[in-house]
Amino acid sequence: MSHQCYAIIPAAGKSERMGRSKLMLPWPTPAQPDGLLIDSVLRAWTSSCVTRIVVVVRADDEPLAAACRRWPVTLLQPEKPPIDMKASVQLAVSFLNDVYQPGATSRCFVAPADLPALTHEIIDCLAATPFDSERIVVPSFGSRQGHPALLPWTMMSEVLTLADDQGIDQIVKRHDKTTISFPAANLVDDIDTPDEYEAALKAANRNQ
Repeated sequence: MSHQCYAIIPAAGKSERMGRSKLMLPWPTPAQPDGLLIDSVLRAWTSSCVTRIVVVVRADDEPLAAACRRWPVTLLQPEKPPIDMKASVQLAVSFLNDVYQPGATSRCFVAPADLPALTHEIIDCLAATPFDSERIVVPSFGSRQGHPALLPWTMMSEVLTLADDQGIDQIVKRHDKTTISFPAANLVDDIDTPDEYEAALKAANRNQ
């Protein structure tokens, strides 16, 4: 029996520590020499087994929205900018509930948009774990836990009831987890600063 698998990608941040839109930074690949960081991320998601990918972008961020439209994803652009990642995920959960009514055996990835090291192989490996309504699937890279997390859809309703001072990580912390191990060199982590961007780009070029 196959289980529907969704992905929510919050991409409505301001990239303040980067000083410019990090998702629009150059990320050249052999397949797309003029590619952007967001292209690398959405290529991984759209090449995976995930059924539907929802990306949340600010209404005033037309360059990023245009880049996302190049890929087969569902774009949400709320009139009022989400105040944080949690608000973006809440919008996407409500949208999926309203439009697609994910079932009790559906699952949903939640991951930041700035994960250029993410591959469809990692996504598919996590999605291939047996369904368990009580457990979240997370990857570890060597000794470090990374992204993305895969949650049973029944747990996604908890996103809507988080307190103001609670983030999405609270849901991951409070539930049992199945950890899937990957080599440390495959670490999937987010990028916040120019130095992290340069280091990640160099690592990606070495691996191509």
